[in-house]
Amino acid sequence: MEETDQALHGGPIAAEPLGRHSEAAAQVGVGDMLQPQEGAGTERGPARAQPPSPPQWATVALVALWQRRMPLAWLITIATLSLVCAIGAAWMILNQKRLEFHIALVDSRPTVTPASVWKPADTILPASTLGAPTATHPAPTPSVQPTEARQSREGSISELSVSAVALLSQADAAYQSAIGLRDRAGLLAGLALLTQAETADRSLSVQAAALRSRIGYALAALDNTVYLDGSNTSRWDLVAPDGKPLINPIDFTIGPAGIYVIDSGAVYSAPLSALASIAKLALAAVLTPTAGIGGFPVKEVLALDASNTDGTLFVLDKSGDVYRYSAPDRAWRLESLASNQMTNPDPGYLNIATYNQRLYLLDPARNQVWRHPSIPSMGFLPGKLPWLLTSGEPDVSAGLDLAVDGDVFVLRRDGLIDRYFLEKPSYKLQMSQFSLAAANGRSHIVEMESTPSRPVAIFASDEEVPLYIADPGRRRVILLHRETGAFLRQLAAPANPDFSALHGIAEWHSRLYMLAGPRLYGYDTQRGITNTLPLTGQLPVWQSFTLPDPATLRAADLAPNDPRVPALLATYQFTMPIKAALLPDRPAIYPGARRSYRYGVHEGLDLYEKDVGAEIKIGTPVYAAGAGVVVHADQDYTEMSLAEVNSLLDEAHARHNTPPETLNRLGGRQIWIDHGNGVSTRYLHLDGISQGITVTAQVVAGQLIGYVGLSGTPDGIVGDTQWTHLHFEIRIGGRHEYFLGQWLTIEDARRAYELILAVPVRPAFLEFRQGDTK
Repeated sequence: MEETDQALHGGPIAAEPLGRHSEAAAQVGVGDMLQPQEGAGTERGPARAQPPSPPQWATVALVALWQRRMPLAWLITIATLSLVCAIGAAWMILNQKRLEFHIALVDSRPTVTPASVWKPADTILPASTLGAPTATHPAPTPSVQPTEARQSREGSISELSVSAVALLSQADAAYQSAIGLRDRAGLLAGLALLTQAETADRSLSVQAAALRSRIGYALAALDNTVYLDGSNTSRWDLVAPDGKPLINPIDFTIGPAGIYVIDSGAVYSAPLSALASIAKLALAAVLTPTAGIGGFPVKEVLALDASNTDGTLFVLDKSGDVYRYSAPDRAWRLESLASNQMTNPDPGYLNIATYNQRLYLLDPARNQVWRHPSIPSMGFLPGKLPWLLTSGEPDVSAGLDLAVDGDVFVLRRDGLIDRYFLEKPSYKLQMSQFSLAAANGRSHIVEMESTPSRPVAIFASDEEVPLYIADPGRRRVILLHRETGAFLRQLAAPANPDFSALHGIAEWHSRLYMLAGPRLYGYDTQRGITNTLPLTGQLPVWQSFTLPDPATLRAADLAPNDPRVPALLATYQFTMPIKAALLPDRPAIYPGARRSYRYGVHEGLDLYEKDVGAEIKIGTPVYAAGAGVVVHADQDYTEMSLAEVNSLLDEAHARHNTPPETLNRLGGRQIWIDHGNGVSTRYLHLDGISQGITVTAQVVAGQLIGYVGLSGTPDGIVGDTQWTHLHFEIRIGGRHEYFLGQWLTIEDARRAYELILAVPVRPAFLEFRQGDTK
């Protein structure tokens, strides 16, 4: 046993003294055979430890027995023992070869740490748990011969290899025991053993990665994380009437009359019976931006919601109009005119929700949740304007979505959820607040944990227990307790890039539906909200995006809501047209926001001084966002009269729309730059244009092209300069017919600009809330 243990660890096996067999051995020269010849191996030295010879006593015994001519039975017994010894020697030789291969592998392996797909989320293991670090072997001193150093190193590596294998085995045993007991501490102990095994022997990385994945999956299940895949999730491809997939749906809802989806500014529908076929969901168009309802054209559809009682569908467009759809008779009617609520500031509706035959609208611009049909006389909140707020007052100015179940839940961009409810019996408005922080650190996947949360939608379950929050940043849906905000579960799809475009969630008949990219996914909520999850399985790997190649993909060939557009435009490396300016935060000044004064939709980004943190006054320099060719420059612009402006605005209100020619005149003095392949930028309301900036002129990024003004605006015409700003547009298309943000949510437009211009967003109303109201 002692010899075997030494052989396993690669150490030298000491020769056993000959004792009483030495004389007999000397008589027949066996001792000479067992001993190396004098001087052997001294010139080159042993490059590898010599394989051990059979034990000397066995050879001596055989010779002695042969001389004494022992009986045949004894000879057979001795031969058997010799065979056993020979087999043992052969095994040790093979083991030595394995160690030699291991040494060669270690010598040739590049020192690159394998990328791990899992790490402990929020647990720091004490040093005592991890054990002592493996000792490193110092370089041999000159007094040590190379052959001796090599032998010592081989022995050490052999010992490490065996130790690592043992640690790996112990880690697996700890894992198996822990999943049986649902013991988190046991899983973490197995993880610590695994880390030690990898440190001791890097050649075990493949086996270690597999075990690490299983441990990570078990920890995720204990943390109530469900990984969505084909085994637990249904999927439908959303197909338009022309047979093509939808491009980038931004919202959906389910009600008794069917399912409704928004894509490319239009509303599509399908009956609930279509969900019985799991493959494709063929949709029919029920409302398009070219339609007219109540004598007025419909703008891009922004949000919708269906009543769970009678299936009535409410639709909000980007001009602020609300439409009602009755599925039985397929009839539309105009429910509320945005022009009836013109105030300063104008309401800026971002989302809607229905409850108990009432419609609720989220209005961050006026810090209000409106209740229809009492708009605008009755708001759900006190309605104090955002820049007048003090700490603790209701604030939905950063709201993205809302859900209503009697209480009103508002999801904010920063991941906070405000719950507004009427306290009984006084019916006084109360507020509590939840955070998504409790759901973070539960992914157990490195890429998920390093990706910021980006909540976009909230839904109140009919089961009266969870709130569902869609978070495309981490490709997941989070379940929180609707009264306490406690974390219940998360449904994550790290291996599915569709979930990076997660836009909507809805529950219907014990199934959660998730709108992710051009597909709809379904998860059976009867699997439970807090029930025990199985602990066995492999941890999924985060699936990265393939960035578009500008050499083969042209913006001119893409729709404005194609998910690849922002990343493609980022390759142009545009810069802010105002020096030192940050991106604004307020939704009302991004593309897609309502423009009630002309009854239209905003097509660019407004840069105001208070919003961007840089000086913007009449005459502030404007710089080209990128290199290109000037295709439009109003060097000889003549300002309109107030009568002309009022005439254009009266016509727009009569049409309930801004005609293209009117929109162009209201843009004032402009510069357009073509950047190639269907991409251009526009600079509006300029006070002047730099010398040399004419049509066909070549410009470089950062070149001075003009100066900020208020041309073309009613304020500028009457000489009111308090709203001085630059209107900046990014346009795409073969004829530059689309604006960046078209057919997207306003939040998606804001994030697209953030990616393309590579500057941070400055919090809204920062100076106002610090007391600077000048």
